[in-house]
Amino acid sequence: MVDWPRRYKLEPWLVETLVDPRRHHGGCYRAANWVALGDTSGRGRMDRHGRRAGEAPKTVLVYAVARDAQRRLRALRQSSRLRRSRNAVVRDAQRRLRES
Repeated sequence: MVDWPRRYKLEPWLVETLVDPRRHHGGCYRAANWVALGDTSGRGRMDRHGRRAGEAPKTVLVYAVARDAQRRLRALRQSSRLRRSRNAVVRDAQRRLRES
């Protein structure tokens, strides 16, 4: 994955694929250590009104291309939680100031 950071200025941590379980079971991905995360809702990208839910669910599989992808994702999630909680404290303080 040397070309991706050079071209897009980003380092990918994971790659993702979708498998249609009605046609394939994803054995080649699983044999190559891809991890199944679950299934999509089956809507598809063209269903803007949610009328086709469950019509064609796919299995989502990911593969970590960065050695420490799991640690990075956990850190990102934690920093996101901290940011939200700090923002909530600031909003609460602003609300109190307005009320006083």
